[in-house]
Parts: sequence; C-alpha cells; structure tokens
Amino acid sequence: MKHSDFIKNVNQPQRTAQEKGYQGWTNYETWALALWQDNDQGLYQMIQEMVAEAAQTDPGRTGEGVRGDDTIVLADMMKDFWEEMYPENLDGPWSDLLRAAWDEIDWYDIAESELAEYRLQNEE
Repeated sequence: MKHSDFIKNVNQPQRTAQEKGYQGWTNYETWALALWQDNDQGLYQMIQEMVAEAAQTDPGRTGEGVRGDDTIVLADMMKDFWEEMYPENLDGPWSDLLRAAWDEIDWYDIAESELAEYRLQNEE
C-alpha cells in the first residue's frame, strides 16, 4: 500500500483494542511484524530512526483525530525497508503463502503505534 491507499481510510474512526483483530492489532500478520521489529535490537534502532524522521513531517492534524501525513510517510518508509529484505529466490507455494501474509500487514497501524510511542517519549 502506498500513500493513495491510505487516503481512502483517512477519516475512518479509530478502533479500540477490543475491536481490532489480534492482540490489539489489525490482524495476526501486523502483530507479528510489529513484534519482530520491536524485539530485535538492530531492527528496533533502524525503525526508530525512521520514526524520528517521519515525526518531523508536518502532522496535518486538526486536533480532532484526523490522521496525519507523518503516519503515511512512516508507513511507506517501513514497507519499503521491509520489502528490500523480501527473499528474491523464494518460489512455489512458500512464495504464494508469504506474499498472501505480506499483503495483509497494516503498515498504517504499525506506523500509528510507533509514532504514538515516540511522541510519549519525547513530550516536553
């Protein structure tokens, strides 16, 4: 998903953790990727650099819960980062299964969470 895909969901209401699909995340695939990138020190550091960069983007928020450009920027950055690591020589059913799971990841959900944590840690 790129920027244009996120625009369609800009004004949808936020869901509570109980309304989301898996452990407070959109689905299992989103939860699994978020878990991996937050629990591997090297990945965590790289993602935090992206979060800090995206946080400098004009948030475009109205104060009424409108989703901002910083989240879209971070979601695109994370997806591009992970796609660079996607195995090239994977074929057969494993490729199809991995692609199906990959396509279910809600990059915007992960980006929202990362930026919320960043803002909490950097409040003055």
